[in-house]
Amino acid sequence: MNRKLVHIVIIAMFFVSALHLMALHRTLYSIGLSYGLTGSEKGNLISAQMIGSILAALLGGRISDIWGRKKLALLGLSFSTLGTLMMSRTPAFEPLLAYQISIFCIFLVGSGMGIILSISNALMFDLHPQRRVFYVNLGHSCFAGGAIAGPFIANFLIQFSDWPLVYLVNGILTGTIFLCLLLSTFPKEEHILKTSVRVFKGTLKKQAVIWLSICIALYAGSQGGFTSWIVEYLSTNSLLTLSERGSGFFLSYFWIAVFIGRLNYGWIVERSSPFFVLLLSCLVGAGSILLLTKTAHPLSYLVFICLYGLSLSGMLGTLFSLIGQYFPHSSGTIAGMMMAISGAGGAILPNLIGRVTDVQGWGISAGIRFCALYLLAIAVIISLLALLEKNSPLFTRRNG
Repeated sequence: MNRKLVHIVIIAMFFVSALHLMALHRTLYSIGLSYGLTGSEKGNLISAQMIGSILAALLGGRISDIWGRKKLALLGLSFSTLGTLMMSRTPAFEPLLAYQISIFCIFLVGSGMGIILSISNALMFDLHPQRRVFYVNLGHSCFAGGAIAGPFIANFLIQFSDWPLVYLVNGILTGTIFLCLLLSTFPKEEHILKTSVRVFKGTLKKQAVIWLSICIALYAGSQGGFTSWIVEYLSTNSLLTLSERGSGFFLSYFWIAVFIGRLNYGWIVERSSPFFVLLLSCLVGAGSILLLTKTAHPLSYLVFICLYGLSLSGMLGTLFSLIGQYFPHSSGTIAGMMMAISGAGGAILPNLIGRVTDVQGWGISAGIRFCALYLLAIAVIISLLALLEKNSPLFTRRNG
C-alpha cells in the first residue's frame, strides 16, 4: 500500500467536496439570473444537493463495509465528476429544460459528495484507529480549506467567463482525483465485517450513541445556521455600514478560524479529554454568539466570529471519532450514518432560524441566538453522558 498517496487522495477528497458545496453557494444567484428562477426554484437546487448527499451517505457508507472503500470512493468521484461536467453544459438548453437538468446534475454532485465524505471519514478511522480524533480533524481541516478557497477560485474563474466555468474546472479537478485513486492501493479490508442488520440495530440501542448522534445534528444546526444567516445579519444591522460583499468577508474569516482550529483541535483533545474540550467549545461558542448580537463595533464582530469558528472547528470530527469507537468493524456504515445525520441537522435547524426571524418583534438577531441554544443543548447532553457513563470515551485521553 502506498500510504502517502492514499493520504493525499483522502485530503484531496475532503478539499474537493468543499469546492462542490461552495460552488453552488457562489453561483446560485447567477444560475437564477441565467434561467429566470424564482427563490423557491433556487431553493430546490440546494435541496437537491442536500437530499443527494444524505441518501448517498446512508447507502454508500454501509455498502463500503461490504464491497470495499476504494470501489465506493471511485463511484462517488464519478458521480461528482459527471454532475459538474454536465452542469457546465446546461446553458446550451432552453431555460426550463436547463433548470430541470440542473436539478439532476446538482443531485448527482450531492450524491458524490455524500459518498466521498463518508469514505474519507471511514478511511481516517481505518488508517489511524489509535488517533482518530487527531486525524479526522486533520481531514476536516482540509474541508475547511476548500470552503475558504472555493469562493475565491469561483470569483477568479467568473472574471474570465461565467459561472459554467466553475463547474467545468471542478469537474476536471474531481476527474483527476478519480484517476489518482484508480492508481492507488487502499489498505487491506479483511477486518471489515459484514455485520448483520439485527446485530447492528442492537448496537445502535446504546444510549451514548443515540445522544452523541443528536449532538452531531445540533452541531450541524449551529454551524449551518451561522453560515446561512450571518451575512444577512451583518448586512441588515443598522449599527454597521457593511455591504453584502463586505459582510461576506466575515464569513471567510469564520472559515479561516475553523481551518486553523481543526489543525490543532485533535492535538488538544489528545492531551486533555474529549469531554473537557467539547464542553469548553460549547460554552465559548455560545458566549461568542450572544456577545456578537450585543456588540456594535466591527472589530468586536471580527473577534467573536473568529472565536466562534475556533470553538466549532473540531467538534464534528471529535463526535464522529467518539461514535466510531463503538463500531470498530463498521466504520463505513457509521461514517455514512453520521454524515446523513449531520446533513439532516444542517437542513432542518437553520431553516428553524429562518422561521424565527419571521416572528414579529424577534428578527434575525433572535434567530442567530438559536446557534448558541444548539451549542448549549450539546453541553447539557455531554454533561449528562459524563454523569451516566463513567467509562465513556468522553473521558479517555489519546482515544484517537
